[in-house]
Amino acid sequence: MDKNIKSQGILKGTAIIGSLTLVSRIVGFVRDLLLARLFGAGLNADAFFVAFRIPNTLRNFAAEGALTAGFIPVFSQELKKGREEAQRCISEVAGFMLAATIFLSLLGIIFSNTIVSLFAPGFHNIPGKHELCVTLTRIMFPYIACVSVVALVGGALNTVKVFGTAAIAQVVMNIVFILGAIVAGRYESNVTVILAWFVLVGGLLQILLQFPFLKRGGFSLSPIFTYSSKTVRSVLKLMLPAMFGAAVYQCSIFVNTILASLLKEGSVSWLFYADRIAQFPVGIFSIALGSVLLPALATAAAEKDNSLFTRNIIDSLRFTTFLMLPVACGIFILAEPITILLFERGAFTRASSIQTAHAIQAYSVGIWGVSAHTMIVRAFIARHDTKTPMFTGMIIFSLSLILSLSLMGSPVFEEGNYIYQITAAIQQGILTTLPFMQSINLGHIGLALSASIATTLGFFILCFKLHRDVSELAWKKFLQSFFKSALVSVIMVFVILITGSNKLEPIWAISTTATLGIAIFCLSHLALKTVEFRETLKILKRK
Repeated sequence: MDKNIKSQGILKGTAIIGSLTLVSRIVGFVRDLLLARLFGAGLNADAFFVAFRIPNTLRNFAAEGALTAGFIPVFSQELKKGREEAQRCISEVAGFMLAATIFLSLLGIIFSNTIVSLFAPGFHNIPGKHELCVTLTRIMFPYIACVSVVALVGGALNTVKVFGTAAIAQVVMNIVFILGAIVAGRYESNVTVILAWFVLVGGLLQILLQFPFLKRGGFSLSPIFTYSSKTVRSVLKLMLPAMFGAAVYQCSIFVNTILASLLKEGSVSWLFYADRIAQFPVGIFSIALGSVLLPALATAAAEKDNSLFTRNIIDSLRFTTFLMLPVACGIFILAEPITILLFERGAFTRASSIQTAHAIQAYSVGIWGVSAHTMIVRAFIARHDTKTPMFTGMIIFSLSLILSLSLMGSPVFEEGNYIYQITAAIQQGILTTLPFMQSINLGHIGLALSASIATTLGFFILCFKLHRDVSELAWKKFLQSFFKSALVSVIMVFVILITGSNKLEPIWAISTTATLGIAIFCLSHLALKTVEFRETLKILKRK
């Protein structure tokens, strides 16, 4: 009975965070609509998105990935000892984190010229593009300190079942972003600079928003600047290996941004908009479930409750597959009408819509793999094993890079910069080894596809390792769920393609296909009598 209550707590937390994330993503799409109308897919858009992605990648790499991985298992152990120990854990880690991120921000501001040259070497080929990106990077770099605080507080509060604080903060951030886009649109010059300052203001507001939630959870944000405490050392011990493993997908995307800057103008923007669409379902369900799952797994591991630990893992993978496989198929089919409906206005042309839609389809191939990878990594982190995700992350990253270089084709810009030289040299080596790939030139589509394939492979590698470490896992139950969900997805795609509902005008294509897809989804699961569908209906009836 106790385990059922705990499982319901995970579902409740996922529902809360998922609902708030849905609101955030909807507001975020309004933001993207304004940005697409304001910038289109050209010089200003590319410069802004790269500058914004630099601190955001560091956020995913350190704050939301490694910091969460290192902090939550340690915090769960300290919480078992008492509230006073848990508060001290928050204060000591907050002090160390603030000092580290402020120092990192200063370095980023000082060396922004070099950083932009490293991460967007192709910008040098277009007058003013590199310089604009440097200016924007200097303004937005301190944003990493703001989101690190939000990630720390969110992790602590999720552990004590105060859910949704980070998601609410993101809603506020997107609202500030929208206000910034509206204000910036009134000016003919310095549009991107104005928007960059609004990003920083939004980050500060996110921090202020955390204080009432902390009080509700019985904690406070009072940093203790210590660098040698046992708590900080324990967090760092878990955090350092996790810095690569937990954020490998984001690393692959950011490297692809670097490579996209070597392709034709607009490639960076097409990938940015496509990633926003592909990440929509991942953020609503998978990230929400993962945020609740890690504290639950860490608590089960701390209490040595192996039965609850294995049950939570398999259940999370079952429900991830149940939802994400059909969603990925739907996004693949509707990629073009979604892009046209959401972005095609102002400076965003039909040509940009088509290129973005192709990238969305490539990313959709990996939606299930990325979601499942998010779940399986939590199992290792909760058991204080961050080295396995790190080594697997290295494999995934290497594979993603090789695939990107193999599929992207030759760079457009050839101004002798070192990134171009390295890229060309590696591509030549690949083509010498695999001559049949010489005719492949997918451009930015190949970059998106590489991240999808590599991360999905990483999930299977981690499954194999977890099976060896935890023999009690009910993989048969997961595989039964997987094959039933795959069959439902195939039936859904077949009927949609036969009816041609996805070929209508964008708004009708989306509404008709979504309605048809949901109907087929429900009827197929009813016919197959799937456990996940019955459990979902029970949850909805309780609501």
